[in-house]
Amino acid sequence: MVSTGELMLKKMFSLFSGRKITDDPLSEMTDHFKNKSLKYKKYVKMEHWDHDHCELCGITISEVKDDDHINEAYCNEESQGWVCRECFVKNKKEMGWVEE
Repeated sequence: MVSTGELMLKKMFSLFSGRKITDDPLSEMTDHFKNKSLKYKKYVKMEHWDHDHCELCGITISEVKDDDHINEAYCNEESQGWVCRECFVKNKKEMGWVEE
């Protein structure tokens, strides 16, 4: 069961990111993440984008590392999506992920 605080955070994240967050984010993972090799690397900001979010839990991934951000995570070879270490470990078998 999702707590009221977790639900509020999910709604806020969805509102600001434009992404729909559900209680089962694995069911909404797109083909760019299923059965893929993912590489663990440092996040490097793009010209018009300075952060991203874990596709599963929503934690902020950026060049900043503090209590609210991480600066390393797993991504596909196109760097089109990111998964934090914790979510990778928890879901690699179900998602068919292999660490590069």
